[in-house]
Amino acid sequence: MKFSKAFTSLFLMMISFVGFAQSDVRAWIGVDAKYDLNKRWSLGMETQTRTDLKLGRLDNAYISPNLSWKIHKHLETGFSYRLSSVPYSKSTTNRVTSSRFSLDFTFRNIEEFFAKKPRLGVSLRLQGTREYEAEKRTDNTLRLKLILDYDLPNSKLDLFASTELFYRFQRDLVYTFSEVQSVDAINKYRVKLGLSYPLGDHQDIKVYGLNQWRYPDGRSEFVIGLGYSCDFSSKKKSKKK
Repeated sequence: MKFSKAFTSLFLMMISFVGFAQSDVRAWIGVDAKYDLNKRWSLGMETQTRTDLKLGRLDNAYISPNLSWKIHKHLETGFSYRLSSVPYSKSTTNRVTSSRFSLDFTFRNIEEFFAKKPRLGVSLRLQGTREYEAEKRTDNTLRLKLILDYDLPNSKLDLFASTELFYRFQRDLVYTFSEVQSVDAINKYRVKLGLSYPLGDHQDIKVYGLNQWRYPDGRSEFVIGLGYSCDFSSKKKSKKK
């Protein structure tokens, strides 16, 4: 129980102190659904709104269908498409759409290599994204995400955490007298802590706090998140014990 107490304390401290100290505070509210076609293939759909609480403005609203394939017990790959509505600029209320294509590989159940019946789950995801938006350069980003989840004993409550690094190709353009040079570099870093609770055999609700830093300007943002997920698969979910 030492792990769970430390995790919960860190989560509450992050919400209470870190979040409200930031100049940029946002609220993310999302819903996602999943359906297993068979033992290896799954279909999913995710939708989310992201609101700037300081300005009282909707930053982003998107819908994202996805398809995943369990290649092996410890390896899964997935493809997703995201259609977003985003502000055209900060000085207008006009909005435009952007499209993002993603391909990822997730190394799952890594903890099983070190323990027979672990309560702490460990996954590592490598994802590549390509995003298009009118009148802007195409964004190509490589993302590396470490995911942890902990199943509390004698409780339905689960704890989860993640850290994610974003590496953007052609993040900056450097103009010289003879040519234009592009610089590939880290452009974002995230830390996320949260709690999830099952509403039934196939439904969960989660709340989390997320802090992200943008580079090269060093701007920090804090996110208060609420999510609901539903699994339409016929197989009953079971918790690790």
